[in-house]
Amino acid sequence: WEKNNCIIITGRGQAARGERRFVQRLSKEHKLPIYALMDADPWGMYIYSVIKQGSISLSYSEEKLATPDTKYIGLTVGDVEKFKIPKEVTIKLNTLDLKRLNELQSYEWFKHKKWQQEFQLMKDKNIKMELEALSKKGIRFITEEYLPRKIKDEDFLPWTTGSIGVFDHIRERMNRMPLPILSANGPSGLGPRLSQALIVEFDSFASAFLSFL
Repeated sequence: WEKNNCIIITGRGQAARGERRFVQRLSKEHKLPIYALMDADPWGMYIYSVIKQGSISLSYSEEKLATPDTKYIGLTVGDVEKFKIPKEVTIKLNTLDLKRLNELQSYEWFKHKKWQQEFQLMKDKNIKMELEALSKKGIRFITEEYLPRKIKDEDFLPWTTGSIGVFDHIRERMNRMPLPILSANGPSGLGPRLSQALIVEFDSFASAFLSFL
């Protein structure tokens, strides 16, 4: 982190509320750019959306947890050709992957043309990829080539401008619901300074990443 003047944060899969709040404060209070590095699969991409704009299950608290300026570095299926990543490190999509991928394609916040192209490419090639796949290019590939090039070229998948986010989507749905009825029995009805931050999906990968910076 000293060499690259950054902080690396891992959510160990889906980031906990404390980690997401910490990332939001790095962005809002310290004005650090936030980059997300996830597996190239529907699950990693959804985790990115939760960090960026919030989750459906915690919609009531997302204004204190979401970090709208988060940029998605990767991985992407498109990176296989762009960085000549060996195809033997890719993994075939399973039934659950395809089901989740279809759900992501329907979300308003993933409607940007480039996200839709990425989803379709994943379907067409029938592959996904884990972060560990980059080590096939060499143990220092991710720190010395992949991330620096992605950041320098601003090669991020864009967000749909003006789309309805998770928080707004849930609030809109809540506004259409009947108000709870309060009674004696309780409610019823609605049962060096850092220059950047990188969120990595898995702690094991983050540990390896840190050791080679």
